Amino acid sequence: MKSYWINVTNNCNLHCKYCYQTNKNEKNLTLETANQIIDLIKKEKKDGKIIFFGGEPLINFEIIKFIIDNLNQINGKKFEYSFTTNLTILTDKILQYILEQNIKVMISIDGDESTYNINRFNESNNVNYFKVVHDNIKKIELTGYDKITISKVVSLNTYKNLYEDTIFLSKFNYPIYHNFDMNIKNWNVGGNAGKIYEQQIKKLIDYYIESSDKNIIFIHNLFQIFKSLFFCI
Repeated sequence: MKSYWINVTNNCNLHCKYCYQTNKNEKNLTLETANQIIDLIKKEKKDGKIIFFGGEPLINFEIIKFIIDNLNQINGKKFEYSFTTNLTILTDKILQYILEQNIKVMISIDGDESTYNINRFNESNNVNYFKVVHDNIKKIELTGYDKITISKVVSLNTYKNLYEDTIFLSKFNYPIYHNFDMNIKNWNVGGNAGKIYEQQIKKLIDYYIESSDKNIIFIHNLFQIFKSLFFCI
């Protein structure tokens, strides 16, 4: 099965305080280019995995829907669909389409409310996006849909909360991945900072070993956690 990565928008709707991505080009994928992509995929003989990304891909949801609807009409081929979203602009219409098309969704979120608002609170319009995202996750949970994973964003100003945030997010009962921000190569995590980070990961491992909660499933990417630990220190 061949993978196709389709950038549907370079724009993000959050305008975070500490964002290392400049998003200088905010043009969305056009209908014309979408048709060209569809034609290219049609020529391939293999089934495909279609991964939509951005920016925030749901900004350009109609193009996503257009591509999926057209690919589903190709006889003799099967496609799997997925995208990563900050889940701030989920609507009932979009959610229903996700369920109908069996789309895999990765939710990008920093942690609990205090951690989330370090980077994401929009002072210009006084919107608490954490509450929006939290309510949307609960809405998905009510459907029983299980093709959901959580990408816990780890940044330089939030890594000290790694343990508390992961435990908080694990209560949603979805697999959790740890996603380090684009500026990680410039982190200075030696000395005390490195020890704090190491302690956070050890606390996560100890919690998993000692917990009687059988729903704790974040540990499935334990080796990724170790990899990031050795990479940083």
